[in-house]
Amino acid sequence: MYQLIHLYETTHNISIDLINIDKDLVLQEKYGLLIPVLTDQNENEICHYFFDKVTFEQALAVDSKK
Repeated sequence: MYQLIHLYETTHNISIDLINIDKDLVLQEKYGLLIPVLTDQNENEICHYFFDKVTFEQALAVDSKK
């Protein structure tokens, strides 16, 4: 998933933070087996397991309007 999202960093002026959920008990409880998971800066889930390009681009569009 990261390889696909990484392409958007320069074209959309976004920053990607990778967090190892295995090292964070709160995140383990929150997401369980739904990993990898992609969230926005407010921890709203965008997608999990697989990269969902349509949903991700919709989230980018909403965020750019703020």
